[in-house]
Amino acid sequence: MKRIALLILFMLAGVQSVVGGEVIRITTGEYPPWTSEKLKHGGFTNHVIIEAFALEGYTVEFTFYPWKRAYDAAKKDKKFHATSYWYPSERRLEDFIYSDPLQEDAIVFFHLKNNPLADWNTLDDLRGKTIGANEGFTYTDEFWAASEAGVLDVEVAISDEINFRKLLKGRVDLFPSDPLAAQRVLLEKFGLEAKESVTYHPKPLTAVTGHLLFSKKAKNVEELAATFNRGLATLKSSGRYALFQAEWTAGKYD
Repeated sequence: MKRIALLILFMLAGVQSVVGGEVIRITTGEYPPWTSEKLKHGGFTNHVIIEAFALEGYTVEFTFYPWKRAYDAAKKDKKFHATSYWYPSERRLEDFIYSDPLQEDAIVFFHLKNNPLADWNTLDDLRGKTIGANEGFTYTDEFWAASEAGVLDVEVAISDEINFRKLLKGRVDLFPSDPLAAQRVLLEKFGLEAKESVTYHPKPLTAVTGHLLFSKKAKNVEELAATFNRGLATLKSSGRYALFQAEWTAGKYD
């Protein structure tokens, strides 16, 4: 009987190690209002991740890095389980498993009002423009391929703030960003006058979904991803996800 009791305890301990109780360590970066060390709950997206995991019995610990370092740390360092948050990219499937979509984003080209962008259909139409970009950001595979091929003149910096400073000074012609994130950065870092001097072309570079990436180096990664997806589905079906969105739009994460 003692042996049976011990066997049951070991089995239960094994279930607990898979189902919950573990601290999930996630790398992330600054991209307010979605992710930011300065915002409530670490921003909207990180809040969603926290609550989805909590529904499955996990707690979450975020480590903030510049984006490229956040990606590389999750890829190479076994102490991290995942990285938040990233757009789809074929090359990342070699090292990560994508969660179900956390949100949908549209990336558009910002420009000065006195330096308009004509209607464009393909990236080739952007020849002759200097484009700012954030190091480590996905955008699209085609965007980076065009940059490497010399079709696009892309200057890389480490943050939205630096890229918008370059845009305002005329050092770049275009900068791709999400409208909500961009308007926030412009107003907070440069003021209303600067914000009013900038606009964007309505055609998106890409309309994509954002995901939590689970490192294939992490223990039980496929099961962990499935567990998170289950928590995320519950969060959405309960109406709490929609509530978080409403609070996000109302600026309650500030």
